[in-house]
Amino acid sequence: MGLGIVGTQAFAYAQNDKVNIRHIGFYYAHDIPVDELSAYDHVVLEPAHVTKAITRQFLDHGSQPVAYLSLGEIHRDQRIPRPLPEGLVIGYNAPWRSDIINPGHHWWQDYLLTTHIPELIRRGFTGLFFDTLDSYQYTKPSLNDQRRYQQGLVKLISAIKSRYPQLSIIVNRGFELFPGIASAVDALVAESLFRRYDAATDSYSEVPYADQQWLQNQLNTVRKLNIPVTIIDYLPQDEMDNAPALARRIEQAGYSAWVSTPALDFIGTGFVQPVPRKVLVLYNDSEKVANSDAHLYFAPVLEHLGYTPVYHSTDQPLPTFPLTHRYAGIVTWLTKPVAQSLSLQQWLMRQIDLNIPVFFGGSLSFADATLLDYLGISRHSTYPQKPLTIQEDNQWIHYEQQITPSLLNTGPEYNTSPDNTPWLTLRDGSGYTFNPIVIGPWGGLALFPYTLAVNNNDRRAWYINPFELLTQALQLKHQPAYDITTENGRRILTSHVDGDGFASRAEVLGTPYSGTVIMNEVLRRFDIAHTVSIVEGEVGPEGLYPYLTPELEPIARDIFRLPNVEPASHTFSHPFFWQPTEEQLANALYGASLPIRDYQYDAVREIEGSVNYINQRLLPDDKRVRVFLWSGSADPDAEAIALTYQHGLYNLNGGNSYLTNAFSSITGLFATGIPSSGGWQIYAPFINENVYTNDWTGPFYGYQQVIESFTLTDQERRLKPISIYWHFYSGTKYSALNALKKVYRWALAQNPISLYISEFAPRAIGFYTGSLAQLPDQRWLLYSHQALRTVRIPKAMGYPDLSCSEGIAGYRDLPQGRYLHLSSSRAVLCLQQHDRNERVLESSNGIIEHWTTESSGITRLRLRGHQPLVLTIRSAKLCTLVVKENGSKKRYRPLTNGERQTFSLTVKDTDDAYLACQS
Repeated sequence: MGLGIVGTQAFAYAQNDKVNIRHIGFYYAHDIPVDELSAYDHVVLEPAHVTKAITRQFLDHGSQPVAYLSLGEIHRDQRIPRPLPEGLVIGYNAPWRSDIINPGHHWWQDYLLTTHIPELIRRGFTGLFFDTLDSYQYTKPSLNDQRRYQQGLVKLISAIKSRYPQLSIIVNRGFELFPGIASAVDALVAESLFRRYDAATDSYSEVPYADQQWLQNQLNTVRKLNIPVTIIDYLPQDEMDNAPALARRIEQAGYSAWVSTPALDFIGTGFVQPVPRKVLVLYNDSEKVANSDAHLYFAPVLEHLGYTPVYHSTDQPLPTFPLTHRYAGIVTWLTKPVAQSLSLQQWLMRQIDLNIPVFFGGSLSFADATLLDYLGISRHSTYPQKPLTIQEDNQWIHYEQQITPSLLNTGPEYNTSPDNTPWLTLRDGSGYTFNPIVIGPWGGLALFPYTLAVNNNDRRAWYINPFELLTQALQLKHQPAYDITTENGRRILTSHVDGDGFASRAEVLGTPYSGTVIMNEVLRRFDIAHTVSIVEGEVGPEGLYPYLTPELEPIARDIFRLPNVEPASHTFSHPFFWQPTEEQLANALYGASLPIRDYQYDAVREIEGSVNYINQRLLPDDKRVRVFLWSGSADPDAEAIALTYQHGLYNLNGGNSYLTNAFSSITGLFATGIPSSGGWQIYAPFINENVYTNDWTGPFYGYQQVIESFTLTDQERRLKPISIYWHFYSGTKYSALNALKKVYRWALAQNPISLYISEFAPRAIGFYTGSLAQLPDQRWLLYSHQALRTVRIPKAMGYPDLSCSEGIAGYRDLPQGRYLHLSSSRAVLCLQQHDRNERVLESSNGIIEHWTTESSGITRLRLRGHQPLVLTIRSAKLCTLVVKENGSKKRYRPLTNGERQTFSLTVKDTDDAYLACQS
């Protein structure tokens, strides 16, 4: 049964009780690029560099982690019981500092079978790659010893497979061991069919034809035993542009390919070619990432373009691993001089030499001209003089605000290379020209003060179109972009409630608690997915108001019993600062947290304790807390974020996305989230009503302005989902409650798809971990790895061809792009210039559980949502939808509008349904 996508041969499947391993990746260095390597069904890794968390990531991504294991040598630095027993070592491999061993020695076999391999299994490895099978030959053994060593290897490999049949076994060469090990081996690897590397001379060369023929004869003998073969050929890093051609040459010879560097520290090229969708973002380390301009202003733009920012402080050692195939480009945003200026310049020039585009934003914080000369940029000896005017610009300038030349901050840089294209040319009173914005074959630059305008209240606005700037500077190509604004052609809608104010009384007749008002006026009235939290310190017996607990807990229980409510925690004491500074504490309006008697901040109590309280005292048996909503400044440290994941919780809040008609700059947008060593913190897509009501000082109807935010982020580009985010205290005032209802009515009128936060958060994480790859026939492989189910493509790329695509249910054209609906976390996308599809899912307000069209023409499907389901298909043939309802089949006929057929159901889950269209 297939474990992956039928037809791509990119994943493992069972065949004759053996694992057919078609495509293998190899990576022996630190800093393992799990997302990209997961395009391969098996990935061979050096165990010393792999943690259990990394093997878990591979498995979660549907890829099998395979441990490198030397059977014929023991490296002198290898952690292994010493002294080694007598008779084990038979020679020494000086270039690799390894002892050559007798692989049939009983101590070695016992150690592997009872100690080493069980440890690899405990660490999450699902396969073994056996290397150095022929090392004994370097000792020039006698014929009898040679046979003895070979028999020892056959016995050892067979014993490993017998004791651990669940492990896939891959061997490197070892031709002389066949057919003795054929039944135990799932794949064979051989190095250097066409291109080889000589470690002794540190040189690369073409393999002589006679050696090629000999190796192919050996390989073909193995292939007759139904064992697939992978070839590893080597190129220097600066010749990796030739890797695709070399990989095709290997594939044409009948083998799977992996072309990489000799150290195997490179995302190689094979039948499946990973396509980079990460951008390395360099920033000054004096700033927290969350406060850096790179994160605040560039990350949202990169994310909309489909790229994941990876932040790196210039105060930390620069990456030593190859960036090719891992990063689409580099963005620098430096606000002050860099300590290791020369080494950074040399490193950046090296990346440009390797065809990694670099965008320089902010300032060129380098005292010397090493890098500038390389880019074709020079500096005048003086700064500009009066008057400073614009001599030339282009259509990408004056994007959100007109540029006014400034003598105060304009630098002396100007372009000297005919290969560069200035976007802005200034001329001063002395006749000198200056070029603060330039695009070149190396990337681009946009320098202060011509990137962002600073307006009143420190508000920013873009002088340049940042989408076009980064697209051209980083030389970004048309490719699918993962998207978390939309699903199945509908804009995503989330609704989540922070618990603040649950104990407050409403300013209405009878002064009920706000929780009662919200339950009756919002949660019961608007039948969509609501994620609702409480603050234990407001409700529970260990909090501020234990005397109110008997009144408040029953209200919370009634809310959490509602079928459209997902429970969440909003902490125990509601910390207003998660990493408080002395200044923050000194100026804190409400203190560090709720003033609960004898309580000191404890992350475990805030997270685990509050979740346990809700689970044990407030929830029905069929519900458990799956979401933790950060409070106050919402800036948790890595330890707190890690705690949420350790307890199986998604976390949300933070970020302050806020746009209104009065200030509509996209600089008001925040990224989807921010990384930490403890995992991803996912931001709320928009800020809550506290900001729209001026810190709850009025006007209390101010939250209706969020409709402007939703509208402004769905114009030329769809930049955010709809996110209704508020507090229980909105139930205390008529005007606030009416504004909230207005927002809900507007949102529902947009025909969105409603998601709980526990459904949205994994889609957000999936955006960051998702990967792309391509096959030689130009088909795209889409690995979302999580719940993410949408990719957006430019219309110029064409239409999906569903006849050769897999895991794609349809698409919808919107003014903001062509949105494709994935029915699986792994999909294959074929494209065509004209839409010739017979049947396409255009939109639905339900999540696709599965969607498969059989050869008979019947589409088997299951949709699940939080409202009565509606789905629209496009087909020239009239269709009928058959759904299971109350144990019997119900046939739905569509409302037709040309080829559009809309089915409106009475249920929120189709169960196993099918769509049949007239033949």
